[in-house]
Amino acid sequence: MGYKIKMAKGQPKHERQFFIKVENQFPTIFVDTKKPDRLLVPSAKDLGSTPLAPEFDSHNVDHFKCYKIKRTKNTPKFEPIEVTLDDQFDDTPKDFLVKKPTRLCTPVDKDGEGIKNLDLHLMCYQVRRAGGEPKHERLKGIIRVNNQFGPLQLDTRRAKELCVPSTKTQLLP
Repeated sequence: MGYKIKMAKGQPKHERQFFIKVENQFPTIFVDTKKPDRLLVPSAKDLGSTPLAPEFDSHNVDHFKCYKIKRTKNTPKFEPIEVTLDDQFDDTPKDFLVKKPTRLCTPVDKDGEGIKNLDLHLMCYQVRRAGGEPKHERLKGIIRVNNQFGPLQLDTRRAKELCVPSTKTQLLP
């Protein structure tokens, strides 16, 4: 589950990071961070009834702090790629266009809970339905999520982002 975040008053401003090499199943890209904007929290989900929040030791999933990013100057642009995605919120697989990178998510130690996998990152990409694909049929009132912040009831709207496991290497200090 993703939550919007912003720096608390009195905290030092984010020091932008430059020339970060990100590798995953898509072509390698180079990005610079802009500012933190999301916290991804390990969550349980069910269609219908509220699940129990996952216990910290019951999974191998980290919290992730996500940063808005931009392409590093003078590096190759990301060329859109078509992929087929299938999940439990749609009745059939659908084709999507992966447009551009939007966020780089790094594992984060939230409230001293530790990091389980320091090397696993997520790169998030903007996606939109490929031409000819039917619109997403919204799900209302049946998605229940629970995590350490408490239970929520959610609706779907449309797929906006795809986050994929990635590795990162900082090439400049």
